[in-house]
Amino acid sequence: DPIIHLLPFKIHYDGQADVNSYFKIENDRSKSEASEKTLRSTFRGRELIGSEIRFPEDVTGFILKNNRIDHPHHDGEDFDDYFDIDSSLTKTFVWTHGKSFKKSALESGLEWLQISRAMHDP
Repeated sequence: DPIIHLLPFKIHYDGQADVNSYFKIENDRSKSEASEKTLRSTFRGRELIGSEIRFPEDVTGFILKNNRIDHPHHDGEDFDDYFDIDSSLTKTFVWTHGKSFKKSALESGLEWLQISRAMHDP
């Protein structure tokens, strides 16, 4: 599985990076072993708090690859986007600034999926 980190800011770069050399992650030892695993790191001097999010068994994340097709008969602004699955994942890491960990949109979406299934599945 590829490792995906959802960071609370934008980086104006789209591509692979040597993350292991620059993004050092530590386990938060202040939490008890029974609690959810909390991670700590810094980026450009700012503290980040992270959490590993595992997808439910019937949910799979996908990394998509854009295969843009330009139409040569036009002025270069006419194109179609086609996406292929590059790889899949069963977990991701979600990060936030500071000391409190706020639920991400991903976590809220996964929770809503469980609630929706409980309400609508027989």
